[in-house]
Amino acid sequence: MWTFLGFAPNFSRFRLRGLGRFHCLSSLRDDLRHTQRRGLAGAVGQLDSGTQVAVEFESHLLSHSEIPLQTCRVPKLSQPMIARILAKRIVPVVVLDRAESAEPLAEALLAGGLDIMEITFRTAAAAECIHRIAARFPEILLGAGTLLEVEQVKRAKDAGAVFGLAPGLNPNIIAAAKDIGLQFSPGVMTPSEVELALSLGCKLLKFFPAEAAGGVNMLKSLAGPYGHTGVKFIPTGGVSAGNLTDYLKLPVVAAIGGSWMVDKQLVNDGKWSEITRITREALAVAAAV
Repeated sequence: MWTFLGFAPNFSRFRLRGLGRFHCLSSLRDDLRHTQRRGLAGAVGQLDSGTQVAVEFESHLLSHSEIPLQTCRVPKLSQPMIARILAKRIVPVVVLDRAESAEPLAEALLAGGLDIMEITFRTAAAAECIHRIAARFPEILLGAGTLLEVEQVKRAKDAGAVFGLAPGLNPNIIAAAKDIGLQFSPGVMTPSEVELALSLGCKLLKFFPAEAAGGVNMLKSLAGPYGHTGVKFIPTGGVSAGNLTDYLKLPVVAAIGGSWMVDKQLVNDGKWSEITRITREALAVAAAV
């Protein structure tokens, strides 16, 4: 029989009694494949809207009454990463020394209206921070930055990151990310690097170090020969509240990466309300461009 389970856009977790686990839209297809061995056949529909799931259960295994619904906030993970980044246009670049700071920082950013984070692998606490945020705040589009080694790519994905970034372009890192299904944005700053990234299937690129590499004028120059390819950039490095509008006015720029709203001193001092205020102000500026 067909059982239709309706959900509001941000409420889409449910539990299948007898299978002993929770299922979310982002992993439902894989979960259904695994459970077919136990007599469960399923199909998923309308995932793009995130509003409805249709699951067919063999009547001898489960009935409608055996599916207790439980809800929690989760993102529309079927929505492309680029669409969510384009909606906010700011990716905070976070460096955390202590895992204990992860959850209050995420909460401060959400209070300011920002549901995207890049946790950089510059400290030993990075993976644990990603794990904590992914577990408590699944609505956050959570990325792992400064991925310089193949082992870090796997650790980031295992911890809960849904996309990865790097300051440079390493084909081995890109291949490792593809192998495990982690969306990846390498860093570029020259035409040759842009072409290599495109040849490797990457169209959302970190432009780093943005200001030192020529800033807005360099991006305008890159847009000339490459804009028609659909490539988009996230300029990072020297981007601040004072120049973010100059970058965001460029059609080739998807978003900017910045750290001023998650300044290390503010985080270490626990000034969460200040982080919320700065974040809200930055989003307002970005929305006005």
